[in-house]
Amino acid sequence: MLNRIIKVSCAAFFLTLFVTTSANAQTAFSSAGAVPTDGYYKSLATKNNLAYAANPNKNRIDIMDLANPLLPKLVTSVAVKGMFPESVYIQGNYLYVAEQGQTDLVNGVQNLNGNYLEIFRISTSATRPLIPVSSIASQAAQPNKVYVSGNYAYLLDWAGSTVEVIDISNPAAPIFVSKMAVDSPSDISIKGNNAYITSDLTGNSSLKVFDVTNKTAPIAVSSFGAMGHANNVTIYKNYAYVSGGGPNSSQIKIINITKPARLVLAGTIETYPNSFPFEMTISGTTMFITTINYFNHQLLSYDLSSGPTAPKLIQNYTTSSVAGGVMLRNNILYVSQYGGNNNKIEMFTVTK
Repeated sequence: MLNRIIKVSCAAFFLTLFVTTSANAQTAFSSAGAVPTDGYYKSLATKNNLAYAANPNKNRIDIMDLANPLLPKLVTSVAVKGMFPESVYIQGNYLYVAEQGQTDLVNGVQNLNGNYLEIFRISTSATRPLIPVSSIASQAAQPNKVYVSGNYAYLLDWAGSTVEVIDISNPAAPIFVSKMAVDSPSDISIKGNNAYITSDLTGNSSLKVFDVTNKTAPIAVSSFGAMGHANNVTIYKNYAYVSGGGPNSSQIKIINITKPARLVLAGTIETYPNSFPFEMTISGTTMFITTINYFNHQLLSYDLSSGPTAPKLIQNYTTSSVAGGVMLRNNILYVSQYGGNNNKIEMFTVTK
């Protein structure tokens, strides 16, 4: 099961929750109620019975109790050092937060204000569930996502077109190591010694591959373009699924990464017409995808049991508002939604 969620950018937010019985491909889901939330959560990660949500509207991390998975409950909030927490990621007993802050021009010089990678220790204390450990000022303009693999954190900056590599082997003293130049990076996955990064540059979106064996000097390996947008990348076996979108592309590209230096298009998934495939996750042989459309927002599920390049649609569901990211946790599938001025968590049961 994966343990991360959400990448949204609208002024109101919903979180949808699904109950799943297993990693079996043939599943169906139905609504099971809703719970309101305070603010919109752009990213969420879980550990034990708690969920940690980035709440950029409030400049804080909201902590929710998931002991009753169908009734998430806000228990406390912790302020961040910078501004606008965009993304959270948990590894071990630490929570990593990308804080976007503001970028201003002062006398013609760029002033980075509140842009940090902040690290918290996850505590079992009821009064201090998150303890600030350290922070490192980002060299980027506006960090929008953090991804952690081993002893390194990767900090993406869509506005500044860079991906920073930060040594977190000692969480109390993170060290900047290097950076990769990627136009408008939106997502990243690591497989082996390679980083797969989506570049969501308008008119020229692509999937980039970097060899990160030497963290001090990552090497650009290859690139695969011809996408409307490139919002998310999920690795499944030897394939990268890249969400596209835009008026001329409502597809998920399936790219063979067996040879990272020679990426090959292996297939496509046609989602809802004129939609914007946004976020996806895979459990066993089931893929869940959210799509955004001005009037018709969808949650889709696909069966991959016939092979990574032959997905079969299981079900599509029209959400009450814009569906965003997805996360799997202990047989629960969480899906974000946002739109209007209402914020909520909607629950869906999933059955075989």
